Amino acid sequence: MKILSDFLVNLVEYSECKSISKYDNKIERGKYIDAKLYLDYYEEMLALSKNQYFGLYFGFFLNLKALGSVFEISLTTSSIGQVVSLWSDYSEMNFPLVKFNSYMKNDTFILELDSDLKKVSVRNQILDTIFTFVFRELNIMIGNNVDNIYLPYKNFEPYSELFNCNVEYRNKHTFSFDREVLEREINAKNRKRIENLLPNFLKLLNTVENNDFSSLVKQMILNMCNPELPTLKQVSSQFSITERTLQRRLKKENSSFRIITNEIKKTLSNYLRKGNNIKTQDIAFTLGYSSSSSFLHANKQWMNIQKQI
Repeated sequence: MKILSDFLVNLVEYSECKSISKYDNKIERGKYIDAKLYLDYYEEMLALSKNQYFGLYFGFFLNLKALGSVFEISLTTSSIGQVVSLWSDYSEMNFPLVKFNSYMKNDTFILELDSDLKKVSVRNQILDTIFTFVFRELNIMIGNNVDNIYLPYKNFEPYSELFNCNVEYRNKHTFSFDREVLEREINAKNRKRIENLLPNFLKLLNTVENNDFSSLVKQMILNMCNPELPTLKQVSSQFSITERTLQRRLKKENSSFRIITNEIKKTLSNYLRKGNNIKTQDIAFTLGYSSSSSFLHANKQWMNIQKQI
């Protein structure tokens, strides 16, 4: 079985960002590799991480890559039904380890993720990864209205906390939607923000070159953007440390979570102001502020950010 090499590249990037391991061989994107290479490395990283929710957190790390998928899909499709069909075809051709099954039941649209992998522990982790990836994409497309999700586990707390919604039991990784969601235009409110944010987020990722802890935190934040920036709690959980410990380690490098996020927002603000005819209120919305005044106040603070370091 062959898979697209990009999936292994993303896994290597995550393991290196978390300082779990280094991958000795160079991997090119856009090639097809033996799925066993991916499975062996995934299982190795799972063991080294000593984290039973490795797949969940890896899925959140993949969120920026999900934005890339949304950017392409949202410009050529108009409904969730079309998107699911494309995802199914894409998975079959590029990542056949996971299958997408969809059907109507009464007035409910059901989307299930499944896998034929025999090793249950690895199978569930990989399903968690792709399920999380899909969850974040769906949220962007239909405006944070994904609230009917089901997982085959007893402990839902880590999932409901990161997904910020209720999670219930079902024997497969499942999403369900009312029929009206299928008829709704996807990404109607978010198209502008994605088109403007995506290119700059990709540029920012390429600027993270150092291996100090501050750079690793910045890279993690950038990968987890939805495009809203993740919270301190979400980022610290990726490193399996408390919020206080993360802040303490950043302080040793004369940094902080607030400084890093403000730096990212400032860079994005400058980008949006230059070469784009976007109103202040639209920039504020794009950066996650509730009003123009909140954004302008933050902008003033950014001017003094170096004084806080």
